[in-house]
Amino acid sequence: MNNEKFMVTIFDVGQGDTTLIRNIPNSHSALIDLKCWHSIKPHIMDLGELKVLFITHWHTDHISGISHLLSSIEKNTIDKLPIFINPKFIKNKTANSIKRAIHEALEMGIIKLVPAYSDQDNCDIDMLNAKFKIIWPPYSRFVVDPEKENNNSIVIRFDTKNFKILFGGDAGGEVWQCMNKKCIKANVLKYPHHGAKLSEREGGICASEFLTDVQPNWVIISCSKNNNYDHPSEELKEAEKEYKDIKFLYTFNGNIDINIDGPHTSVGYAI
Repeated sequence: MNNEKFMVTIFDVGQGDTTLIRNIPNSHSALIDLKCWHSIKPHIMDLGELKVLFITHWHTDHISGISHLLSSIEKNTIDKLPIFINPKFIKNKTANSIKRAIHEALEMGIIKLVPAYSDQDNCDIDMLNAKFKIIWPPYSRFVVDPEKENNNSIVIRFDTKNFKILFGGDAGGEVWQCMNKKCIKANVLKYPHHGAKLSEREGGICASEFLTDVQPNWVIISCSKNNNYDHPSEELKEAEKEYKDIKFLYTFNGNIDINIDGPHTSVGYAI
């Protein structure tokens, strides 16, 4: 992997998710979820530089900026933007609006849809001179139930030669127990579901066990301050006290930048 210089920004978008990954030498970029288009618009000078969009799932706080993005792409774009996305079962106004915008973009020929399953041939995506690996869900375990939509959330690992970032989407505790533990080890963990309690059922994995499995140096939680969901959960707060060697960062304190320069990495709040 050449051009080993990346800037990964996890944006403060309130209670939601938006992550932009940029290859510094060639300005190519990738998006993982998009709650707010206006947050990232100043960071993408040319939409032709956007090479891929991953939509982890169809909840409003992960997708509400996608219509604005698609309407900004030129109709005569040479390369279709690949969007990794799985079927929608949620019925809400925003999700239906995004679905219409995606169909219009397909008809215009500016995007292409790619299924995102961990047991398919395209689960390893070479892009930006790095690799995106889809860890979850396998097609064989995809749940056709809107009440369990979080269990369908795409889990992605971004790999450079020297560094790994695990993006947990909104995947719950029962999902993490099914994954290969070797696949979820990472230097940075983008904590799932905004810091919510991982398992509601007795005997499910808790935050402390999860951190033991991932073994991160940094944990990033995207949530708003004084939100209506009591995020971060008490179990995550307790784990933060327990794991004093891990640095925890919250987007309610501002955008968070991960600066990767070969073997050297810095993680902190954007200046």
